[in-house]
Amino acid sequence: MAVCLFPRVQKIFYWVGGGLLAVTIAGVVASPTLAQEGEAAPPSDVRRVDQVSGSDFSVSYAEQLPTDASQAITHGDFTTAIAKLTEARELYNELSTYYKELAEMFFGIDTRQNRSNRDLALETAQKRDEVTYQLALVHRSQDAPQDQKSVV
Repeated sequence: MAVCLFPRVQKIFYWVGGGLLAVTIAGVVASPTLAQEGEAAPPSDVRRVDQVSGSDFSVSYAEQLPTDASQAITHGDFTTAIAKLTEARELYNELSTYYKELAEMFFGIDTRQNRSNRDLALETAQKRDEVTYQLALVHRSQDAPQDQKSVV
């Protein structure tokens, strides 16, 4: 008789445990999140990465570097142009990786955020490739091969 009771007790624990899990999940979904319960940060403290002036990790700064390189080329300063284009390429590569990883974080959670970050990753990767092409042209104009460090 004790042998017959054991499976029934196990089924009761299984049923109770499943019910508690369902109640817990329903409570978590229905309750407000902890981030909403706390105090909101002042608007002056919350800024987007690309809106930070003077930040070296932004698309606006990366877009400025090829412009500076073009000005250096017109003045005949090829070493400065190579340095600016190399910095721009590395920055675009970092930004592309950043947006790609950010898109992966939103996969399955928010499709719009995922798609927008994937688009930004693609856009910055394309700009990186354009800068790499410009850098190759500068090296070619000097009849100097690209060194192995500057290849992506």
